Amino acid sequence: MIVGIFFLLFGISILLRIFFGWHIPIFRTFFALFLIYLGIKMLVGRSLDFSSSWRIKTAKSVVFDQGDFHFEKNTENHYSTVFGSSTVDLTHIPNDASAEEIHIDTVFGETKVLIDPKTPIQIRASAVFGEAKMPEGDSVVFGTLHFKTPGANPQEAPRVKVRANVVFGSIRFVPVSAAASSNTQKANTDESDDD
Repeated sequence: MIVGIFFLLFGISILLRIFFGWHIPIFRTFFALFLIYLGIKMLVGRSLDFSSSWRIKTAKSVVFDQGDFHFEKNTENHYSTVFGSSTVDLTHIPNDASAEEIHIDTVFGETKVLIDPKTPIQIRASAVFGEAKMPEGDSVVFGTLHFKTPGANPQEAPRVKVRANVVFGSIRFVPVSAAASSNTQKANTDESDDD
């Protein structure tokens, strides 16, 4: 498999040099792709099995797949989406939750984050060649954007801080009430029970 990828890249490199005059260092490119493979392997925590599937899905990360994640109290809330799409539901953060910090990373993918406007949340979204869109429509493509939900008291520090990073993808923060989110979850559960 690796030898096949090498020959494929080598052939593409020759064609690009002939037709466009581009010189692509094939050995450096191959080494870079190998490092990317190792990085994905470290992020996901297991080896990529190319013979069965490229899709990887864990409790809080998605690679080449789709996923739905929900806030969990007293756990590390770090969600990752790479070459896929996901929905992160933050509408059920309990009122007694202590200071929580939630990290959401998206690389070459799409993430939709459901938030309850009544919950005091402070969002810091950073984008590089991607889009981070806030509930009121503000967005950033290259840089950092800050947002506080209407439920956040300006005199107090918000209990929940969301740190979102997006590279070559998009993160959208969508305001939804906790009741609406529960009804959607129940409807999805009922549909899967009918199958």
